[in-house]
Amino acid sequence: MKSKELKTYNLPEDRVLLAAIDAKPEWMIFAFFVLGVFLIVYQRYIAGSSFFGIAICATFFLPNRVLVEFYSDFLVLFNHANK
Repeated sequence: MKSKELKTYNLPEDRVLLAAIDAKPEWMIFAFFVLGVFLIVYQRYIAGSSFFGIAICATFFLPNRVLVEFYSDFLVLFNHANK
């Protein structure tokens, strides 16, 4: 199979999205948030505030972009370097 480079507006209209990969791992950010709160409750203030701070900073300052979308016949790789 040969690869093709297409613009997103040239993709088929009847495509069904199977899965997508984002740049921001939300489950990991949530885990850091919960771990931080857990450590703060159990009086591990420095480690707890570090995990909590990382989770808050990642939530508000990391961009949430789609990197890859998977379809049954093809996948789409988004190149955010060349807007």
